[in-house]
Amino acid sequence: MATSIPMLGEHNVANALAAATVGLAVGMELEDIAAALTELKQMSKWRMEVIQLPKDVTIVNDAYNANPESMSAALETLASIPAEGKTWVVVGKMHELGESSKQLHEQVISHANQLEISNIVAVGESADCYGLLDSSDSAAKSVWLPDFASATDYIVNGVNSGDVLLFKASRAEQFELLAKEIEDRLRKKWSQP
Repeated sequence: MATSIPMLGEHNVANALAAATVGLAVGMELEDIAAALTELKQMSKWRMEVIQLPKDVTIVNDAYNANPESMSAALETLASIPAEGKTWVVVGKMHELGESSKQLHEQVISHANQLEISNIVAVGESADCYGLLDSSDSAAKSVWLPDFASATDYIVNGVNSGDVLLFKASRAEQFELLAKEIEDRLRKKWSQP
């Protein structure tokens, strides 16, 4: 029996399969489970939240939290989205990684490069630990920006029709505010004659 879920990411498919398994274990009918999965609703903000903008621009706000595994899943999801334009990942610091922090952040950038993400934007005073300047073998356009204001200007000026943007960082970085500011600025930019 085929079904679908209205959420992005293979990791959400795994979650849906786990829920279906529980449903079967408690005696639910497969048809009822399949129907319920098509009506799933995202219960928390900033978890693969899809925002459609004018000019077929898509923002994927996954700013609720970040760790190496969730960052990898988010990058895989971004790479799987059919984009008419370019793909952007806007990343901030992952907290609580201890002595492995620099290495794990560099692995995120390496993974984004392997997935051929078009633009990698690291934001925040501590985001320079991503080693962006060392990724000269990358086809991606990579930049480090120290704060939300400079990131907003850079992204708003660079985004074009059909682009897809992913926002991801640890909760303490408050990337939902950056995603919202960019959303608002793009809407304003494209509503002007």
